[in-house]
Amino acid sequence: MMNKKPILVAITLMMSTLVLPVQAKSPNQIMLSSPDYVLNILGKARFTENPMQDSPDRHTIFVPLYDAWRLFITQARRGSGEGFQVLDANAFVDGEAALQMGDGYYSVWIAALGKPGGSTSGDAVVSASDIMVNLGVLEVKRAKGTPNWQDETGLFFMTYDQIYSFFYQYYISQGYSELDAGLMATAAADNAWAVLSSSGLVWDPADHSFLTEPAVWVFDFFDYLAEIFGMPGTEYYWDMKNNGLRHMQLRFYKVKSRNFEWVLPVE
Repeated sequence: MMNKKPILVAITLMMSTLVLPVQAKSPNQIMLSSPDYVLNILGKARFTENPMQDSPDRHTIFVPLYDAWRLFITQARRGSGEGFQVLDANAFVDGEAALQMGDGYYSVWIAALGKPGGSTSGDAVVSASDIMVNLGVLEVKRAKGTPNWQDETGLFFMTYDQIYSFFYQYYISQGYSELDAGLMATAAADNAWAVLSSSGLVWDPADHSFLTEPAVWVFDFFDYLAEIFGMPGTEYYWDMKNNGLRHMQLRFYKVKSRNFEWVLPVE
């Protein structure tokens, strides 16, 4: 009778050689292909006109090589199916640029490209009148070697504590004492979190490696503010300082569609 053990060992070894390279793939290798949208942010020592500057199909923003600049980020109305648009491509002159994200939820990866040298850093901020909540810090550096792709999706999410901070600052700006503002902010944050949770909009860190605690997509919170709380006009932007970085690239990968109806929690 034929001994099957050597054959099984050979098959096992062959399968191992097939599986291991796939398991060993880094996020960089996996996420480098087929993005839904690519945005190039180019640092310039001086600004020159670009033929694509006023084109709706442009994928480029110009920023100062050594100075502060701000990128305002909005999102197309949920369920609209609208795509990405660079609304303002020139942060070199007035320090401000604007991007509209396409309709949907996106994974966002960022790297510094080009020749080694230079860096940029700043804060992701939610702002409304006297309110300012920092959602996280972005630091990108062009070191020697292969560009390092960073998963920065977490910058587009708000935790419960950040939502509480938003409401606390709101009630302080309305003239309430710190004690009353704290009590009202707790109630407002609890209600917002309950509605967002009932509507299936709270993301679990167990399912998403870019989160360390439950959080909600920042533009879902904005929709809650406008449609449930009655407070439109909140902004999201990156406050950046460029230190010689000539090329930063953002790659957006659609995770799923963004189309929901509010579900109010049962009392």
